[in-house]
Amino acid sequence: MPGNFTIRAVAMLFIICFAGAALADKTLPGDGITALRKGAATPMPTADPCILMATVESSGPAIDIGWIEWRSEEILDLSHPDDPDCSNPPTSATIEGVFVITAEHGDEIFGVYQGVAQIDAQAATIKALGHYQITGGSGSFEDREGQGITAISGRFAPPFDFIGELIAQRND
Repeated sequence: MPGNFTIRAVAMLFIICFAGAALADKTLPGDGITALRKGAATPMPTADPCILMATVESSGPAIDIGWIEWRSEEILDLSHPDDPDCSNPPTSATIEGVFVITAEHGDEIFGVYQGVAQIDAQAATIKALGHYQITGGSGSFEDREGQGITAISGRFAPPFDFIGELIAQRND
């Protein structure tokens, strides 16, 4: 897997660099954030078999703000009209969460996100795409607002590891 991650990381950094150029310098602390991250989720069952809670931790390079650490708490809703009690392996999920990004210099970015995921239970994989809203921060990110997209691809089985990216634009 380390070789796979290296190939994906190089490819994603190539994409991120061109996405960053296309956003015309939309990088925090200026106008946005572009980052690559690698991490893992810790899902926990709830009383409802269709709902999972998860803590997500990841880290990686971000253009102009250095290394970032991401921590979030999220809810995955695995319910489906054809399987209201979630007795079959999931094929999709809706996701909602709150996050904190800590920049290399210690200042934080706060936000919320929503997304959808495709799950292949047989292959134990998950791919998710979501929208996030930056709601503020600390230090140099205080009173920041913005929005962007996040995408991940990983395992839907222990250790629930993934790689992902963030691309955002400031509103203020």
